[in-house]
Amino acid sequence: KGITESKGITESKGITESKERPEEGKGHNTRKRKQQFGGSNKKDKIQWWKDRRGGKSPGSKEEREKAPKRVRKGGGIKDWGDGGPNADDREPNPGSYARQEQRDLFSIQLPPSEPQSESAANDTQQHEAPGSGTKDPKRKVALLIAFVGTAYGGMQMNESQRTIQAELELALYKAKLIVKSNFGYPYKYAWSNSARTDRGVHSCAQVCSCKIILPSNKTTDDVRQLINQHLPDDIRILDVVRTTRNFCARTSRGRVRYQYMLPSYLLFPRESLKDTFEQVGCTDAQNRPPRDPLTDHETSCLQQNRKFMEYRALPEQLQSLRDALQSFQGTNTFHNYTRGLSHKDASASRYIVSFTVGEPVLSPISTSVNDTKMQVEWVPTQVVGQSFLLNQIRKMISMAVDVARGFATMDSLKESLSNCKMKTGTAPAEGLFLDMSYYDGYNNRGVSEPLDWVRNGQDETPAMQRWKKFKEEQVMNKITQEGFSHEQFLKYLFIQEFIFDKERSIEDGHNEDDHTAVISANAETATLNNGDSNKGDDDESRSQNANKTEQSETQPSA
Repeated sequence: KGITESKGITESKGITESKERPEEGKGHNTRKRKQQFGGSNKKDKIQWWKDRRGGKSPGSKEEREKAPKRVRKGGGIKDWGDGGPNADDREPNPGSYARQEQRDLFSIQLPPSEPQSESAANDTQQHEAPGSGTKDPKRKVALLIAFVGTAYGGMQMNESQRTIQAELELALYKAKLIVKSNFGYPYKYAWSNSARTDRGVHSCAQVCSCKIILPSNKTTDDVRQLINQHLPDDIRILDVVRTTRNFCARTSRGRVRYQYMLPSYLLFPRESLKDTFEQVGCTDAQNRPPRDPLTDHETSCLQQNRKFMEYRALPEQLQSLRDALQSFQGTNTFHNYTRGLSHKDASASRYIVSFTVGEPVLSPISTSVNDTKMQVEWVPTQVVGQSFLLNQIRKMISMAVDVARGFATMDSLKESLSNCKMKTGTAPAEGLFLDMSYYDGYNNRGVSEPLDWVRNGQDETPAMQRWKKFKEEQVMNKITQEGFSHEQFLKYLFIQEFIFDKERSIEDGHNEDDHTAVISANAETATLNNGDSNKGDDDESRSQNANKTEQSETQPSA
């Protein structure tokens, strides 16, 4: 009412003509962008971003010379020259041998450094090809690594611990495949590992990706041998393969295969097992350290019992073990086979491709009585999956063994995969090792050098032969022929039989039909192995804990 048109904008009852009226054919947004970026052409926009980053860019030549410049300090570290904080000023990884504390702790000696005056040119001249002024290129590679993890605190760098990754980084630095400024900074050479095995877990096919200097006068096999010269005997590089620039060992892996070696005496009949423990006087579970329930004398007496150690699994026990392990195949909720998850957590759902039981094998061990040898039977089991949670494989093995020895039922196993909450035991880590990693998705992209170390029906590659040799001579011997592994299995069996059974009897007194009592576990079972309760199976297990607490770096931890 009473409003008349005036130049497109009305003026009545306090409504005045807008000063923000756009020009003909242009909108408000275009004008605002012009004002924000200082203009519409490219030069004005570039100048606006320069001003936003750090004040107006000096225009004259004298001002440009006085402005802070990005220069190189000793060791190749870049600095703006203004005394402010820089991204490269961060400290080396606490678990790296680049730190003096780590070197002093494990008596590590670094190669003699270059003179200080030449330090600025170290990074550019260190990897020049002999007899030429050109640099050797940096290339992304995949390393197939095998190791025995007994003497190490796991795969990933960790402060005050000797780790596999720290040893590998030191070997790369000594071999001059990474420069000094990158030593101690894994992110600078794009380091990634396919699995995060923890303390005591072995591996035959750990895959790591990184960007290293490839000398033009050496083949990838020469580089493999060069790295091995600087590694201890229990860590070996089995293969070096060129990859694409965007390859990542962790995210590109499609499947992984773990193997668990199970001694047959874990299936010893329960009635005879109690008599065997009574013979050495270790039937009372009270007043015993929960992490180390058996003394050295008791474990030694048990290892000298031929009837016990040379027990052979019965066919019906093996079939029951197969049926139990096959129940885990497919997609299930494994919140009862890890820690800190409920059935509502999406990360508790995992896909198991296969879980199989192989034919039993015999392995001799020496005894202290007349230096005689006993033939201990081992049952190999293999599980293939996309990824695993913390302790998932060892807990699945423990549940299947309880079913095979009559300690639990198949109904209890199936109920543990439902929404209910149950406690489950954890088998020792000494029988577990990473057997093979698969990169089918990466290989199907048509890459020139596929990561295929399992070529069915084809001739074995040299890398596959080295893999088999390390598995048979190093890993399998470490598990089956050393007394330390048997000590851990005996302690595990004692807790399963007496502490588990005692808790079950107490709960059965309240409710005889309670299936949860059948698999109720003592919390200390997870801490059997050297007092370490954080032994993982894979990189997904590590990332699971990293999200709940401070990140220790991912991934889980094999």
